[in-house]
Amino acid sequence: MANAGKASRAGTRTSRVIRIIRLIRLIRIVKLYKNAQKALAEKEGETTQDTGDLHIPTESRVGKKLSDLTTKRVILLVLGMLLILPLFDYDFYVDPYRSWDFAADSLDAMENQPGYDQVVDAIIDYHTDSNRRRPAIKISRDLGNDETWTWEDEDPDDLRQTEMYFGTSGDFVVIADLREDTRLEAGLNIAKTFFVCIVLAVGALTFNNDA
Repeated sequence: MANAGKASRAGTRTSRVIRIIRLIRLIRIVKLYKNAQKALAEKEGETTQDTGDLHIPTESRVGKKLSDLTTKRVILLVLGMLLILPLFDYDFYVDPYRSWDFAADSLDAMENQPGYDQVVDAIIDYHTDSNRRRPAIKISRDLGNDETWTWEDEDPDDLRQTEMYFGTSGDFVVIADLREDTRLEAGLNIAKTFFVCIVLAVGALTFNNDA
């Protein structure tokens, strides 16, 4: 009975050792299989790029074609916007305003000179013409001793700061009305916003259709 028990325990130990050996061999076989698969994939050009813990597969033919098509469309889209967006700029339609600066310089140059009153009348007539886009609404001159000479066609306080332009030279200040310019600029900005929204929507639909 004792010998039989010893033999039974020895057989149990042996079976356990055999199982461990088989498990080790199985692990080795799995590793060999993985190494073989990796070598085969490298041979066929389908290896993965190891970037730390992130494994990024190589680009497929379909992905490469879609990427090229998307790149072309993006380039065309950007070039189109670069060509069209300047049409929505305020400076594209309106020249920089300089006549009021010239008027202020002329008044400053003619100050206390013969013909000064005629120059003032000519400047007022020129800048208050009903057909002018940016009329002058106020001309003032600092006479010193807290005295000011002022010509005023409209109260500047009725306008916002962005709707006025100040031409200055010496003791003279010419204030011009820019309401027409601000309306044009606001309209162009609204049109630009709609244009960008339409371009982005068309681009998104095109990219989705390509995919």
